[in-house]
Amino acid sequence: MLTKEIFDIIESVAPLELQAEYDNSGLQVGSLNESVSGIMLCLDVTAQVLRQAQERGCNLVISHHPLIFKPVRRLSDSDYVSSIATAAIKSGITVYSAHTNLDCAEGGLNDRLASLIGIKTYTGKRGDFYRGGAVTEICTVADFAAKVKGALGAGGVSLVGKTDKYIRSAAVASGAGGRDEDIFELLFAAGCDAIITSELKHNLAVQCAEQGRCVIEVTHFDSEKHCVGLLKDILLKHGVDSVAAIEKSPYTTVIN
Repeated sequence: MLTKEIFDIIESVAPLELQAEYDNSGLQVGSLNESVSGIMLCLDVTAQVLRQAQERGCNLVISHHPLIFKPVRRLSDSDYVSSIATAAIKSGITVYSAHTNLDCAEGGLNDRLASLIGIKTYTGKRGDFYRGGAVTEICTVADFAAKVKGALGAGGVSLVGKTDKYIRSAAVASGAGGRDEDIFELLFAAGCDAIITSELKHNLAVQCAEQGRCVIEVTHFDSEKHCVGLLKDILLKHGVDSVAAIEKSPYTTVIN
């Protein structure tokens, strides 16, 4: 298959027009018309991922986070992003990213997270950067946070709110959803008992604690690493095989 045919499969689920205005999903490096020898899936395009792709005979890397997010003024080894892009070009590896368009698509990343966590009646739709509704099992915040940790395979969770409050409904917003005050207001106004997200802003944490609202925070990595399994499933439905890169969280848990 050609690279463009693979991109068309992904965009049939997560069309590029769904991406946020600030985003840069789509082709990052390479060609639309390259014959694909193998596909490697990852959260982030790194030098280690490119090495793995070469070792596995993959000339197409599909990531969640765009390699090129801000304008690049030159391609050299003088900065991190351009050095990775240059390495991909030298290795003949095409790089494609499905980011916020995959987050908010029907059957996209937030739907995958809601399913894993056990949120069964979704409010939110194609184009919304969250999914919310009734939980499959009513329990305390403490128990629900433990469930989230296990369901997402998270290294840990942070909790805002009283641990003995009961959770009947919840919402999830992948990635940097913890920065979006408008989403928080929308979801709590809709009756959500808890929000699961990443990168919670301090002022939002303080506000939620004061108002008795519950937030369960995981790392950005732990919320979005599930993009790999999702992309693999999307491709498999069209008979296309792929391999997952071995990636480790950039966060290290320090035990005092």
